[in-house]
Amino acid sequence: MIEHGKITKRIVVVFASLVLFGLGTAASYGQPKTRVTINQDTTNTKQQFITSADVLARVELLRDELDLIRRIMGSPPPFRLEISVRGAAPRETYFHAYTLSDKAHRLAFEFTGRPERPLGILLSAETTPVNVYAVVSEALESIYQVKESLAIKKSARENPFDASTSSSQVLDAIIQANRELNNILYQQYSPLDVYEQVSLSINFATRLLEEFPGRTPLPKAPAHQPAKTPADVFGQLVQLFSDINEIARVSGESTLDLTVRSTTPDFITPSDVHDIAKMVLAELAYFYSLLQDPKPVDEPKYPRDRVLPSHVYQQVGILKAQLTQLKAAAGKQPNWLKGK
Repeated sequence: MIEHGKITKRIVVVFASLVLFGLGTAASYGQPKTRVTINQDTTNTKQQFITSADVLARVELLRDELDLIRRIMGSPPPFRLEISVRGAAPRETYFHAYTLSDKAHRLAFEFTGRPERPLGILLSAETTPVNVYAVVSEALESIYQVKESLAIKKSARENPFDASTSSSQVLDAIIQANRELNNILYQQYSPLDVYEQVSLSINFATRLLEEFPGRTPLPKAPAHQPAKTPADVFGQLVQLFSDINEIARVSGESTLDLTVRSTTPDFITPSDVHDIAKMVLAELAYFYSLLQDPKPVDEPKYPRDRVLPSHVYQQVGILKAQLTQLKAAAGKQPNWLKGK
C-alpha cells in the first residue's frame, strides 16, 4: 500500500509512487530497491537561480555525451519519434527525468557492473527546475561512468539556452534523450514494465473514482484481443490524454497537451510505450495528491504468465473505462479535488 502518514500529502504520494516505479525494472538487472537522498535544497541561494534553461542545457549535454557513446558502440542513430508537448509543468518533467536517470543507471550497470544507485527521491511540495536539474545531473554521472569504461576522452560542452526556455522544451528534450538511451541499452524495457505502469495508473484511477459514490472504481477488463503490437498500445495511451485533459479542465487544473505525429509502427518499441505510460501515470498521481485524505493506493499485481502487448492493451482498456467515468463524474462535481 502507498500511504500518506502524517507528512505533507503531496510529498508522500510522489515519493512513494516514484520508488515503486523503480522496483519492476530494478530487480531484473541487480539494482537495489533502496534509495538514498540527494541534496535538492530550494532554500540554497545558488540553487534558487536554476531555471528551465539550465535544465535544458544539462539535458542537451547529456544527449551529446550519449552520442559519443553511441558512435563508439557502432550503433545507428535512433528513429526520431515526433512527440511534442505544450503546457508541461516541472512536476511532469521530473517524472520523465527520473525515467532518464533510471535508464542511465541501467546503462552504467551494463558497462561497469556497479549496482549502486546514488539517486534518491526528495521533493518539496511544489516541484521546481531545481529538482529536475538534480535528477538529470545524476543521470549525467551515470553516463560519465560509461564513458570512462569505454576510455572515451572526448567531451561535449554544456551550452547556455535562452532564459525564456519552458518546461515543455525541457520535456521534449528529455523524451528524445530517453529514446536515445533506449537505442543503446542491451536490456530493453519489456511489455511487463509497461504493464506495471498501466496497472499503477489503474490503481490510482480506482482511488480517484472512489470519491464518487455510485461509480465502478474497478470495471471488468474488456475482452482480450490477441496479436496487438506495441504501436497499438502506444496509440491507445496517447488517446487517453484527451480524457485526462478534460478531467483537468472541468476540475480547475491543468495538464500538458500531448501531440504525436503519425509514425511507422515498426519503430515503436515497448520502451516508447513505457515512457508514454509514465506520462499518464504522472497526471493521475498528481490528481490523487490533491485529494483530501484518500485511501492508500495498492501496489501493482503481476500476472504469472509472460506478458504480451495484447495483455497491456487489455489493461489500457480498463483504464480507459475508468477515465470515461471520472470525466463524467468530475463534470458534475467540479470541486471534487477537495485538497486543493
